[in-house]
Amino acid sequence: MEKSTLQDNPLFISYEPLLEPLGLRIVEICQIIRGSQVKLEVFITGVGKDADSGDCERAYHAIFPIAETAAGPLRDLYMEVSTPGMLRTIKDPYEFGLFVGRTVRVYDSGRRAYLQGNISAWDGDVLALSRCTIGDGKDEQDVSVALPQIQKAKLDYRWEESDNGN
Repeated sequence: MEKSTLQDNPLFISYEPLLEPLGLRIVEICQIIRGSQVKLEVFITGVGKDADSGDCERAYHAIFPIAETAAGPLRDLYMEVSTPGMLRTIKDPYEFGLFVGRTVRVYDSGRRAYLQGNISAWDGDVLALSRCTIGDGKDEQDVSVALPQIQKAKLDYRWEESDNGN
């Protein structure tokens, strides 16, 4: 996986400060311009929690007026705000910091195996996983993986049944 590029994106730089006071963060943002139409897609998450539809609505209302002005008077703006989903493929290393505490599945080229564990820390260069299993193993351990060794990464959601079977 290559170094982070999201934080260098001019759209991220413009709109992230609008979401921070709302307790929200941008996971991914892209803009497509076709003639007089501008489509802006924003994926968000909450700080320390998953985003919900109310968070998407607040993000939309915070960003839309600024994005509409930036698009210009001769263009129509279509904007979509959504959550990244429970099984998101991690596209930018910056996302590891957003998803601390969540379970992730990572392919480690150094170990030549998939690692599955909870993101306990991310410093921009090394991903720390707690309660991590390696390959098909059952033993859990804490491991660290350097960014150049991470080939693929995906959030991993596991449905856990309660003790009473519900």
